[in-house]
Amino acid sequence: MTNTETTGTELPDGAPSPVLEVRGVVKTFGAFTALDHVDLTVARGEVVGLLGENGAGKSTLIKVLAGAHHADAGVIRLNGEPVTIASPSDAIAAGIATVYQHSMLVGTLSVSENLLLGDQGRWITQAGLRSRADGLLAQLGISLPVAALAEDLSVADQQLVEIAKAVLAAGSVIILDEPTAALEQHEVDRLFELVDSLKARGIGVIYVTHRLDEVPRICDRVVVLRDGRNVGSLEKADCTPSEIIPLLVGHSLDAAFPELAEPGDRAVLKVRGLATSASAPVSFTVRTGEVLGLTGAAGAGHRELARAIFGAERPTAGEVLLDDTTLPSDPAGTSARGVAYVSGDRVREGLFADLPVWRNVAIASLRRVTRLFGILDRRAERRIGLAGVAEYGVRCSSPEQPISTLSGGNQQKALLARWGQVKPKLLILDEPTLGVDIGARREIYDHIAEMAGDGMGIVMVSSDHAELQGMSHRVLVFSHGQPVAHLTSAEATESAILHARAEAAPLDTASLPL
Repeated sequence: MTNTETTGTELPDGAPSPVLEVRGVVKTFGAFTALDHVDLTVARGEVVGLLGENGAGKSTLIKVLAGAHHADAGVIRLNGEPVTIASPSDAIAAGIATVYQHSMLVGTLSVSENLLLGDQGRWITQAGLRSRADGLLAQLGISLPVAALAEDLSVADQQLVEIAKAVLAAGSVIILDEPTAALEQHEVDRLFELVDSLKARGIGVIYVTHRLDEVPRICDRVVVLRDGRNVGSLEKADCTPSEIIPLLVGHSLDAAFPELAEPGDRAVLKVRGLATSASAPVSFTVRTGEVLGLTGAAGAGHRELARAIFGAERPTAGEVLLDDTTLPSDPAGTSARGVAYVSGDRVREGLFADLPVWRNVAIASLRRVTRLFGILDRRAERRIGLAGVAEYGVRCSSPEQPISTLSGGNQQKALLARWGQVKPKLLILDEPTLGVDIGARREIYDHIAEMAGDGMGIVMVSSDHAELQGMSHRVLVFSHGQPVAHLTSAEATESAILHARAEAAPLDTASLPL
């Protein structure tokens, strides 16, 4: 292992010649230095993991290489030649293409039209476009219907099209930004096979991820940024969490998960024969202080079930009881009775992007600070918001800044703080650490454990197997709209969950114990 502020940039002995060299790149925004003399080297056919917590400088470096930001200082070389990247077209011309986490495809165009957009040339007829697209995808080992509209593809297939388009557009260096964040395991495996084929073609890959478990499988080497600086690198053999985490956070983490207290004996939530358009009738209970995990493949029905408990999705049958009182089927009614929900899509369903951080935290507490005739006590509202920001460790330069400017982890902590100030009886969490770095993830787990320890019942939807095992007392596994397994935390290994999903034998949840 190498661990100094200027390491992580030199190629190992015997490595192929570098396709990309970044030397001393600096990028500032006013008084804030986002990149402080950052170095990075990528060889032909090499996958270099670019790691760092939110705010470490990864996104800024990517945008410099993609031409979205212009570096204030430093040198970038492609194939040994200095290049100036002042725009995205400069990056493409130099041979660098970026595949972002969220699809940039034109949904109303076909796969072939997206692949060859702006480069049709003599392939201008639909038959010509499709023939050319078929040939390109075949070279990469990708099988997709080229006549299909991009918006009709799965997230995983859209990503394959994005990568194929990047190969066509640039072909020297491809940057993959959190490519597996929304993928199922079999889709991840297919993506990794494609990355292996890029390596075989001599393409250098910069691979950005928060998922440490996938680093040894796909990366030949990792470079770690912290506070805008190089803080170290690791060769493939050393890419273990115990080696990576101290570089990411500047100190070691004793354990990935806190210890959960034993739940109480009383059932705070009773779900009786609840069904949705995506799930068959399900019955279960959640005790005070208990964390119940729900998991399954995308579309398995568990997420819709959780939303139906909150009232965000109307059930087709059954009832939900909180403290033995039937809940209404609308979010306003359920939240008024003590149910809180943190959406898996915090940007669209959780945040008020332009409002300040403190007001996002306080917004669920408005009933508490509203006087007669609907007059809002602004001072009380602010006190609640600031208290939540402090209590939940929401890191921001000022609580007045728009919440949209915070990192994903701090946005998520702010959403937890919002409901923590209300102290609901039941908290529903949908993918609570999606896109959150390792340091903020542990803080979020600590807050969840504390809420459960205070007697709050928690339903947690998650696709992260380690999270399910480390942060649940019990786990219900779903497949094709049916619960297929009920596991204790000790039993809820990745292997057990995947086997249950594959076998898909329906489970009679009416007989589940408390």
